[in-house]
Amino acid sequence: MAANTQDYFSHVGSPGTATTLAAPGHLIGGTSITVVSTTNWSTDTGVVFAMDTVSIVNGVEVRDVGSYTEWTGIVTGATTIESMVLRYGSDQNYPAGSTSRVYIPVASSRENRLVDGLLIEHKQTGKHAAVTADSVVVADGGNIEVDHILEAAAAHGVDIDGLLIKDGKLATNDSVVTDNITAGAVTNAKLSTTAGNGALFTKIITATRDAGAAGAPTDVSYTGVGFIPSSIKCIGVRDGTLYRSNGFSDSAKANHCTYQSAANVYYDIAALTSYSDQASWAQSAVVKSYDADGFTLTWTKAGTPAAGTFKLTFICER
Repeated sequence: MAANTQDYFSHVGSPGTATTLAAPGHLIGGTSITVVSTTNWSTDTGVVFAMDTVSIVNGVEVRDVGSYTEWTGIVTGATTIESMVLRYGSDQNYPAGSTSRVYIPVASSRENRLVDGLLIEHKQTGKHAAVTADSVVVADGGNIEVDHILEAAAAHGVDIDGLLIKDGKLATNDSVVTDNITAGAVTNAKLSTTAGNGALFTKIITATRDAGAAGAPTDVSYTGVGFIPSSIKCIGVRDGTLYRSNGFSDSAKANHCTYQSAANVYYDIAALTSYSDQASWAQSAVVKSYDADGFTLTWTKAGTPAAGTFKLTFICER
């Protein structure tokens, strides 16, 4: 940031900043001066400096009464100081020459401005008062702990990484404001069906499995779901018989089903569905994958299943 005469925090340079006023001196109301040298003066911040005049008394410089003033300014060259603002004392004419001193003291103006700047957002205890900043950056892994976050402008709301909160409500991308997420205004059309996002979606599809179909094992894909499922419920029956199955597959594709092989005879296995007499034959399937528009089952055939068609109803959820 460029040096500014309004800087609260100013460097004092290095030892050896004392100099004297060069021609044409300083007239009341002037805002720039020429000095013999600005060597060791700081240029990265504004500076607080003093001017006075002295008389030589018995070979000793004695400050002239009422001549002391303090200023802020900007060092702009090897001999120039500009943008001067009077901070203490009475503006007056200073002649060029060795008796008009220009130097950086431990100035009351500088020290007072330093304290004034710190107190803008600090308490006397050293703690922060209310913070007004262009931005606040927290290092990776850091936290900001507050009880309240309030909007700065009444018409804007609070934006948290693209999530806009306004008057206790979420504002969606199409500018529909939802009442605490639960209003009827939240519809599937306003929620993404992309995997990992959105509300609960369900879809029922049906299929069949011929009892004699090959399965050594064999993968079969099922489509028409319209999204990537995250779980499946499957009901299987063979019409006019006692054979039936109720199975489930979770988001990790863990499978479990209960099937009936005879009157009042039930078995549990790790499969989504099973058509079996339990003793000698079976057509069973597990979930291999959840796909963009459905899923893939891996079918395994054992023995020679009783001829017929096993009807399947899949309830897919996301």
